[in-house]
Amino acid sequence: PCSKQLVDVTMETNQKAVIVGSGIVGRAWTVIFARGGFNVSLFDISKPARELAVKEVRKMIKVLDGKGLLFGKKPEDVGALISAVDSLPEALRDAVYVQECVPENLALKTKVFADIDKAATEVKNDSLIMGSSSSTMPISLFVKDLKHKAQCLIAHPVNPPFAIPVVEVIPGPFTSGETVQTTRKIMSELQMSPAVLLKEIDGFLVNRMQYALLAEAYRLVDDDVASPQDVDLAISKGLGLRWSFMGPFQTIDLNAPGGVEDYFQRYGSSISRVIKSMDNNRNWNPKTIERIHKAMREETPVDKLGERLRWRNERLLNLAVHKSQQTPWSTTTEGKIDDEKAVQNSAASKGGTTRSSVKEGKVVIVGSGIVGRCWAAIFARGGFPVKIYDVTKEAMDTAIIEIRKLVGMMHDNGLLRGKDPEEVASRVSCARSLDTALKGAVYLQECVPENLSIKKAVFQQIDQAMSKSGNGTCILGSSSSNMYISQFTSELKNRANCLVCHPVNPPFAIPIVEVVPAVYTNTDIVSQARDLLKEMGLSPAVLKKEVDGFLVNRMQYALLAEAFRLVDDGAASPEDVDVAISQGLGLRWSFMGRK
Repeated sequence: PCSKQLVDVTMETNQKAVIVGSGIVGRAWTVIFARGGFNVSLFDISKPARELAVKEVRKMIKVLDGKGLLFGKKPEDVGALISAVDSLPEALRDAVYVQECVPENLALKTKVFADIDKAATEVKNDSLIMGSSSSTMPISLFVKDLKHKAQCLIAHPVNPPFAIPVVEVIPGPFTSGETVQTTRKIMSELQMSPAVLLKEIDGFLVNRMQYALLAEAYRLVDDDVASPQDVDLAISKGLGLRWSFMGPFQTIDLNAPGGVEDYFQRYGSSISRVIKSMDNNRNWNPKTIERIHKAMREETPVDKLGERLRWRNERLLNLAVHKSQQTPWSTTTEGKIDDEKAVQNSAASKGGTTRSSVKEGKVVIVGSGIVGRCWAAIFARGGFPVKIYDVTKEAMDTAIIEIRKLVGMMHDNGLLRGKDPEEVASRVSCARSLDTALKGAVYLQECVPENLSIKKAVFQQIDQAMSKSGNGTCILGSSSSNMYISQFTSELKNRANCLVCHPVNPPFAIPIVEVVPAVYTNTDIVSQARDLLKEMGLSPAVLKKEVDGFLVNRMQYALLAEAFRLVDDGAASPEDVDVAISQGLGLRWSFMGRK
């Protein structure tokens, strides 16, 4: 194989890139390279296809300019860097990089790369890097006999690549390390996010994690645990919001005080228990596929799919703009939000705050820790008088102070939805006893530590207080994250009122709530809980039966297990696994579910 010194690439030199294939992917790559300062030669064997592509690319440039995604470049300057060419050898002359964008067909890719290799030899360009947009086939399948195979690799984008920046970079066993590093540099300077695999593996990074999560999502529907709609909610209103800017390892690193090691010490056995049942080899039951398809058609008729695709891409563009305006985390910011970048209060943008009507009845929060304070703020924001109950007056007094701070923070970040922060905070007060608190209450949320004996004791007190108060209709929710409601309420008089309502932290920013009834929970209670949570601006996802891990954790663990496997098998670094999610799948999942 050729081992010529690769050229040093910077974005200031207007060097040349070549795109082979003028379809949707080729056009996107053309824009990306031109936006990055490259002179771009677009080659296709069809002259009409080339000419059409250039016209469509110029339209795309205008769209990106309107979204602020040309990174300060003028659209006419970017467009001037693009030309269609009818000679592959001439296109490759003096080029530093070529990106193949032909259909996913082995014979076709083999021929195209043979042509590229031959043309590069003809014009004596032995330093040319040759990238393929292949989404499923490893580079070794179609370049292993080429002269320049050491300069060949996969550079696979996620559609649409000008809004989703991740690029999977997968070398073959013969690809030189210098080729990989130079490609990583080029992609980074193009403001893409390269995720480099250390070896070829079926499915690459993105699809392996996507398929692991999809298999579990399918299983939850196939086993009649949840509807396709609620499975999607668990992602689009839950995990996807985190994953739109943090990968799976970055996420768990913040989920335990001591980081990743602490996380696995605390939760490793629970994760192992849940994923033990995940063989990920489920047969694709036609009836279940039909159910999922039907559910999707209720949302979007077949003849409207094109419109929804355009809607999706518009949302991705807007999300890309939003993220580009946020202050990135660094060790120097100490977690502070830049006032210039912070999201303004939604009411302030409309000219001030508004008063809201007080709801009938009241809400009781049992447990004054972080979760309890969040629930109190959410229900107070929704218009309910809220009573906080804990075993000590000191704990309740502290909670009231912290809730006032929390409400202020929610106001500053536009999460009070135009409500007056003083009014919202004033709705929360301490309860002298559970008996008095439950009189006239429509909902109770238990927020004590995740300990079975504690939850049993607390729910026994709640059950007794229900009877004393004469309130037989109050919904009794638990914030339990991994224990079934049936584990600690099965012997209660009011057990039919009990169910899990598990939030994802922080619940005032991530609206998903897993609603998990027991076999004995009254169906009216489930419906009432769902309606009430929706009224509070949350997104309840209702499970039809108890299952280990509920919805969110089962899908999170499925993806985490595959992410761990990729690192454990030496296929990718933890950093690049995180990039594949936070700069790829997570951007879609932040507003669309897995199905």
